Amino acid sequence: PGHVLVEYDIEDPSTGDFMGELFGIDSNCWGQANTNTQLHPELNGTSISIPWVVKNRRGPRNEVLFTESNEKEINNEIKTNAPTLTPTQSLDYSDSCFRARSDTIPTSLYNKLPRPIINLGFPKMGTTSIHAFFGCGNYSSMHYQCSPTYACGECMRRSVEEDLPPFAKCDHAPAEVYAQIDYYDTKNILHYLPQTELLEEIVHGYPNATFLLTFRSMDKWYDSVRNWYNMKQRMQMSNITGFPRCKGKNLREFSDWFCSHVRRVRELVAKNPSHSLVEIDIEDPGAGDRLSDIFGVDARCWGHANINSKIHPDLEKSNKVPWFIKDGRTFGKGDLLFQFDANNDPNNKNNAGDDGFDLSTKIKNQSSISPDTDHGEIFSIREEKKHSISSVIGKKYDLQTNQVRECLRPRKISVSEHSCQALPTPIINLGFPKMGSSSAHAFFGCGGLTSMHYRCNYAKACAECIRESIEAGEPPFSRCDKADAYTQIDANTKPDYSFPQIEYLENIVLGVKKATFLLPFRNMENWYKSVR
Repeated sequence: PGHVLVEYDIEDPSTGDFMGELFGIDSNCWGQANTNTQLHPELNGTSISIPWVVKNRRGPRNEVLFTESNEKEINNEIKTNAPTLTPTQSLDYSDSCFRARSDTIPTSLYNKLPRPIINLGFPKMGTTSIHAFFGCGNYSSMHYQCSPTYACGECMRRSVEEDLPPFAKCDHAPAEVYAQIDYYDTKNILHYLPQTELLEEIVHGYPNATFLLTFRSMDKWYDSVRNWYNMKQRMQMSNITGFPRCKGKNLREFSDWFCSHVRRVRELVAKNPSHSLVEIDIEDPGAGDRLSDIFGVDARCWGHANINSKIHPDLEKSNKVPWFIKDGRTFGKGDLLFQFDANNDPNNKNNAGDDGFDLSTKIKNQSSISPDTDHGEIFSIREEKKHSISSVIGKKYDLQTNQVRECLRPRKISVSEHSCQALPTPIINLGFPKMGSSSAHAFFGCGGLTSMHYRCNYAKACAECIRESIEAGEPPFSRCDKADAYTQIDANTKPDYSFPQIEYLENIVLGVKKATFLLPFRNMENWYKSVR
């Protein structure tokens, strides 16, 4: 499961876009290379001639243009330069979009703000703490779920689709507080954020609402998102407004998205003066007092809830709260204690825990995500029996009817269509020769990656150093020069042609801890002609 398998058809016109999106390389880097002009005269003069190792060689107009260089110089370059990475640039957090404003609510409105109170902040920005705070203060509060059946985001989307106010089809609406409205759509494997997708509908649908906008340190938020049940990957998958699919590769991109959301909320609320906007930094030691002043709830109701104990072991015993809460508080040593009112519990089955919560069932669908399920790691190594070329053509492919069998076409699910996580290196091509290995080599070289093709150092073919490594009981590429990509590993190692991707497949898969494997496809007739 530590590996990723990328299957693609080299003759598919969309392959450049597919590969570009997966690897973060300009799709214009993809093209034909090392073509046979006798079979493809239309490409004569346009096919790319490339050296055996390439790194970041582009033409003056950013086109793929590899210039032959002294091979020893190139080999030295690969040894002295680390793989190309995109470092996270230092971020400037002085912009007002990263700081909660304390002057948005005049003191004359303290404890008089209209309801509902709707949190427009992002997940992992104190939503559960807000939920607990208002529940402790005897407010009816919804968190994630707006009924035992529907997540808030789900019923909000259904409401808007039927031209109704956003909470109209939420079973237990209206509540006084909606502490978290985004949710994880398990059916479509998307994270849906009404606070971005339905922001205008929310603002215009509730002309007298009070909105919350939460803030925290960007680096801590980013760490929290990355370490919470694949939330980072889910957000990258979801094509969120202001955060298009495959954004979010680093802290900067998450910070830019947060900043744009804050500006959008502030601008929209400013255009609708009947609303109130409360901005809170959840890491500010004075946050509890400020919320207490504004909403008339005891400051001791504010605290940490639903925290990640891996990141914050000091807060491991934080409070856990159900999705719907209303009713009082009891203070012992100043700690937060909910006494849940069973009459207000839509899930009441007389099985509440010691603190009054229905902890045995933990309220169905509170998260919809099992901690044991790693939704980001949905990749797999494809296990297939080895077929000879004759058996593939004779048994799996009917040349007369052109019937394409399963093993002759790339699977779209080999890598999730929505996956944008950084793929592991090295990238190793397990495909056959005349299946676009030079094109892959050119593609990665154009994208700034170190790529090996046919030879894995100045003196030896990749097949040779792989065999030597395995025979010595070492990892398969230990005696090859280090690279980001190995785009052709088979070679004519006299007296026989060597195919490590066949003979040493198990050694390669088991011997490299984390790798991205390429499995290219093409039309069998075209491939057979090319091989001949």
